[in-house]
Amino acid sequence: MPNPQINDQYLWTRRFFVLLALVLSWRILYIAIAPLDLVPDESYYWDWSRRLDWGYFSKPPMVAWINALSTGIFGAHTFTIRLPAAILSCIALLGVFMLGRAVFDARVGFWAAVLSLANPGNTALGFIMTIDAPLMACWSMALYLLWRNIQAGKPLSWWTMLLGITMGLGILSKEMMLTFPLIMMLFLAATPGFRSSLSRPWPYVAVIIALGMITPTIVWNLRQGWITAAHSASHISAVSGNFFDFLITFPEFIGSQLLIISPLTFLLFAALAASLLIRFKTHTPGQRFLFMFSVPALAVFIMLSFHQSINPNWPAVFYPSGMILLAAWLCGKYESGIRLDRFRRFFMPAVKVGAGFAILTYALPLLIQLFSLAGSGIDPTARLQGWKELGGKADQIMRDTPRPHQTLVIAAGRRQLASSLAFYMDNQPMVYRWTSGSGVSSQYELWPGPVDKTGWDALIALQAESDISPELKDNFEQVIPMGNIGSAAGRNYKMYLGQNLLRWE
Repeated sequence: MPNPQINDQYLWTRRFFVLLALVLSWRILYIAIAPLDLVPDESYYWDWSRRLDWGYFSKPPMVAWINALSTGIFGAHTFTIRLPAAILSCIALLGVFMLGRAVFDARVGFWAAVLSLANPGNTALGFIMTIDAPLMACWSMALYLLWRNIQAGKPLSWWTMLLGITMGLGILSKEMMLTFPLIMMLFLAATPGFRSSLSRPWPYVAVIIALGMITPTIVWNLRQGWITAAHSASHISAVSGNFFDFLITFPEFIGSQLLIISPLTFLLFAALAASLLIRFKTHTPGQRFLFMFSVPALAVFIMLSFHQSINPNWPAVFYPSGMILLAAWLCGKYESGIRLDRFRRFFMPAVKVGAGFAILTYALPLLIQLFSLAGSGIDPTARLQGWKELGGKADQIMRDTPRPHQTLVIAAGRRQLASSLAFYMDNQPMVYRWTSGSGVSSQYELWPGPVDKTGWDALIALQAESDISPELKDNFEQVIPMGNIGSAAGRNYKMYLGQNLLRWE
């Protein structure tokens, strides 16, 4: 006689993989048809991929390695740069489902994946290729592998090696992954049933494998004076000096999370988190595992928001386990008290509201074009507009130069201009960045300047409201204006021709 429980598991597992296939197919199609330029961060990380290394100024190397792989196979195009984002975001969803199924059942895993999917943040994660795409994939899979290690109850297993490798890949994607082994140890220490794991080798072997994988990156940073570590630390230490700034920074952070996760889902999770915090001692091992990898870290970010601005994506890795907790509660797998449990009726409304926000996020670029709002003050896609147009106009000016084949490209100012010109100009030239100040503020300053191109001309681009610096002028025999270029998205730049490069200093 068929086992209803097994059939139910199979049914929800099949539903999930159908959903996953549809999501992956849609995201690949959307990347192909969406009228969106690369954001400057995407073109910046792509530019890294042309000079592969063990580390970069502001981030670990994984995003550059992935870009090098995808563009090396298919060529450097917007689609090929963003294709890994679609794949990695679906791997992250797979990790959420498998963990939800392992801790509770396939139904919980399915709805946890739906809750994770039905929000604007996950929508952006699926088509914008930044460091968050590989980080979220590694974090979600590491959660699942850690749970399998715990459940195996063995000194060592293949799960241990896979966990160590996944943590290592995550750290090579973004430094936030360094918190994973710390939370892992805290969870084992705080859970009586699993405390014995601290006397077994597997947690330490997993950490050693991860550290071994990032050793070359650590050595690279050491040789660069810990430049990446210092850059990351500067974000956390950027505490406001004005006591009353919390009146802005705290609402700003909460508002960003309401928008990224979707309002109703976020509010339900916030209420559940408060209930779980009060009932910490009564948690089952699975509840405590998911709680430890979500609520405490999110609470830390809330406290930090009273002192400084928090980037909306920083706490993203702590939501996968939170969505599993929320889905399990909404599916009736545990009780949180009569007062809170009555809000389970908002389960489907939360999914529908989140899905509505996700659909709106997909439709927004088309609506912006339909109503001719590109570059306006109310255009939330402004960062993804106008760069290709600027690259084309820069090419027109380049063709008018006396020696286009012996004319290099210099962006005087922000790195965003340098990386976007590098990607969108014909033949994707190496673009050099000029900064008047001393010190290193981007990867471009770590790379050598055009010291081997003395005698060349240079097309120099800078913001329309800026003036070319005397120091930059002194590097050329003469500098002449070449006019202004702009885009429908409101990006305006001046162009100059520097004739006969004398030096680069």
